[in-house]
Amino acid sequence: MKKLLLTLTFLSFYLASTAGSAIRVDKSGSGEVIMFLPGFTSPGTVWSETIQNLKGEFESHVVSYAGFNGIEAIEMPWYSTIKEELIEYIVQNNLKDLNIIGHSMGGTLGADLAAELPDRINRLIVVDGLPCMREVMMPNVPA
Repeated sequence: MKKLLLTLTFLSFYLASTAGSAIRVDKSGSGEVIMFLPGFTSPGTVWSETIQNLKGEFESHVVSYAGFNGIEAIEMPWYSTIKEELIEYIVQNNLKDLNIIGHSMGGTLGADLAAELPDRINRLIVVDGLPCMREVMMPNVPA
């Protein structure tokens, strides 16, 4: 029995360590922190021109989601997984006074992050977001 439990424990740790991530974050620059969240189907690089035009002292955290930009897809429902990994990223990297700029689904994620981590989010800018994206894209998944 001990051997079986040990084997199952090892297997679960192995699977957890080899599971694909729901997000990839490319960090650059230094200064005031801005997290850029793209819309559904867009890679984080969609923000490149915006970042260049800010012309300031900013630390950019550019997010890409699983299933896009060469990142392996994850199982449904993926929205909550992405949100939880973003929360984990913010906490693990001790991001405070975080500014978030999100487009479409990224705006929805930004609003969810601001609601979950109000003491860490400084500003939220939503570009062309839906009030309830999940209802449009995944009507059978509860909010």
